[in-house]
Amino acid sequence: MKACYKEQMREADRAASELGGIPGILLMEHAAYAVLEALPKNAGSYGIFCGKGNNAGDGFAVARMLMSSGERVSVYLACGDGFLGDCAVNYEILKRMNADIMTLDHSSDLEKIVSAHSVTVDAIYGTGVRGEISGLASDLIKAINLRAKQVYSVDVPSGMDSNTGGICGVCVKADVTVTFAAYKIGMFLYPAANYAGQVRVCSIGIPEHILDSCGGAEVIDADMARKMIPQRHNNSHKGTYGKTLVIGGSAGMTGAVCLAAKAALTSGCGIVTSAVPASLNPILETKLTEEMTIPITDEDGHFGACAGERIAEIADGFDAVLFGPGIGRDEYICDMLEYIVMNTDLPLIIDADGLYALAKNPDILKKRRGKTVLTPHMGEMERLCGRKLAESHKLEFCRYFAKEYGITLVLKGHHTLVTDGNGRQYINNTGNSGMATAGSGDVLGGIIVSLAARMENITDAAALGVYLHGCAGDAAAEKLGENGMRASSIIDCIPQIMRT
Repeated sequence: MKACYKEQMREADRAASELGGIPGILLMEHAAYAVLEALPKNAGSYGIFCGKGNNAGDGFAVARMLMSSGERVSVYLACGDGFLGDCAVNYEILKRMNADIMTLDHSSDLEKIVSAHSVTVDAIYGTGVRGEISGLASDLIKAINLRAKQVYSVDVPSGMDSNTGGICGVCVKADVTVTFAAYKIGMFLYPAANYAGQVRVCSIGIPEHILDSCGGAEVIDADMARKMIPQRHNNSHKGTYGKTLVIGGSAGMTGAVCLAAKAALTSGCGIVTSAVPASLNPILETKLTEEMTIPITDEDGHFGACAGERIAEIADGFDAVLFGPGIGRDEYICDMLEYIVMNTDLPLIIDADGLYALAKNPDILKKRRGKTVLTPHMGEMERLCGRKLAESHKLEFCRYFAKEYGITLVLKGHHTLVTDGNGRQYINNTGNSGMATAGSGDVLGGIIVSLAARMENITDAAALGVYLHGCAGDAAAEKLGENGMRASSIIDCIPQIMRT
């Protein structure tokens, strides 16, 4: 699945017509049929609210199809009847079918009109909307949000800025958005993500190679994950499936390293070992059964001054390293991280308080020879780069940061972004609010390092890890509810997700 900016979708439409020889009217027909397929059947009464552009043309074609199926349909014009091109063609056909068409004005009782229908189809504005919506259109959108029973938006909810995720003053709050050919970037950014409802991406006949050539991000889905996931073979042993080292833990925070280690093993890694402060080792050995531990000389439950050198020696026997779960913010952590960054070539995932230490001197990443993944949430990202980040510019900034430091960046949140140093981006569409719980990030770090130990491409490992983490969170929410789940609930659901 692709996610595109509106300019990229416009280019795809143009290329489909000019290079692919597909008439625009045919693309409009396919779009209307996709909306028709999504609508509930025999719902009673359908109110289709249309603006002026191609979005309105889609709405007219939907109305025609519904009428041809014997449904009761009313069409409302929110921006007059000065239609052009393919939109005008579908409007003329609708008029000749004697459709029930009403031009709205300020004397119209908008709330009464909206509430009279069982299903509302929003075809007012598409991706080309600009500025702040005002006047009759604004009043209509407010009436839809207040009185509509079921709302289906055509391509995007009217009023959504499909590039930035902003709202143009007002925006239709859809139950379902039927979007065409690809997701729109704004659907994954806030506040617009709150308005799209359930998003269904439908093909309208634009060839895949044209969509691929237009750029954008990849939205991770089950098919992509299935192709990425490391396969297992009968003629194998535990060493075949990677050896992972988890570096973390400090007094009062042994749970984080345990969660990360358990998640790594449950994600299919053959051998998982945790390097922990020596005085905490008895606690970790009690908590961990299948996972091993290595005690490192410490000071009062925290890694000491020479820990970095000792761990760099140990790391030579592993395939991937996770640094940071529960490690704390003590004075030696920055030096410890710098030594490991500069003296190990293994794939390195830096998470949690490891990111806090890295923020003191992120330029050390530019000197690193090995592959690196950073997994900050928005607050950690702002600390790393020393500036506030606008939601609307997240994708662009992630591309800049990943390229500048030669790393894979996992910017965590709802719709986590994964970006490599070449500008390739993945957007995750799994997960739920129940995952906003202590330890959830440690579980993600464990999953990613487990995959990094077995996969050649570390960005694919990060993207797959994010997807599996979200799917396991969704499975946990299904079983326990979003309020009742814990980070360990996510670990418990990893096997069933990987099995399916």
